[in-house]
Amino acid sequence: IMIVAVYLSGVLIQWGQVLFNVHAAYRIEIPTDLTEFAKIVVTVIVGTRGIEKIVDKIFSKKDKKPSK
Repeated sequence: IMIVAVYLSGVLIQWGQVLFNVHAAYRIEIPTDLTEFAKIVVTVIVGTRGIEKIVDKIFSKKDKKPSK
């Protein structure tokens, strides 16, 4: 489970960098649209938490051994 969480956080960081680079590149076209950006970030975070819960359930069903 920790591996999945670390992987997901790594993916989030990569996407954050990509979004930041896109925002920096298209600063003129994207004015201070921080509310929309914040909504996207929140959606992504909530989505990943949902995924983590689903993954937790899947892993707990497959093997009842305590995770190290």
